[in-house]
Amino acid sequence: MSNEQVLNIDSESLRDYCIKLLNKEGVPEEEAFYMADSLVVANLRGVDSHGVSRMPIYMKRLREGLVNRKCSFEVQNEAPGSMLVDAQNSLGPVVGVKVMERAIEKAKESGSVMVGVKNSNHYGTASYFSMLALRGSIAGTAASSRVMPNVISGMSQTPQNLDMYPSTCPAAFQCEGIGSGS
Repeated sequence: MSNEQVLNIDSESLRDYCIKLLNKEGVPEEEAFYMADSLVVANLRGVDSHGVSRMPIYMKRLREGLVNRKCSFEVQNEAPGSMLVDAQNSLGPVVGVKVMERAIEKAKESGSVMVGVKNSNHYGTASYFSMLALRGSIAGTAASSRVMPNVISGMSQTPQNLDMYPSTCPAAFQCEGIGSGS
């Protein structure tokens, strides 16, 4: 029998606690909400590897100045149905929300949109962002691609040219169901 204790904490309290921790590290209120919400939703959906257990990692990266506390991104190229964004080392979930909100607006105007984001950080579960599109009444896809040296078997050092190695590529797609009509 294990001596571990299991704590059951309601999602709103957990989200509020994460927001307070992020605020203490200088993350603005709205952005802290996006971060915390994405983590708590991951836990609620059973993806604990991308839930609040990641808070210590995010907190450490904020304290060490490895990621920007305040989201700033630059649209580097834009057309009616596309956009390329430089996330400027902002927190991944925050960039994900802000860019998806902009993508939803563009998709409603042009019918569809493809957006690329570069220079971001770990953004959590892809499904969180595709669900935002669904709430915006459009079908949505969210995906990420990043070379992860730790998944390259047998390597003791980070290779010089990471472009030639595989990456993890999470992806999610959301759309409304269609009734049978009969």
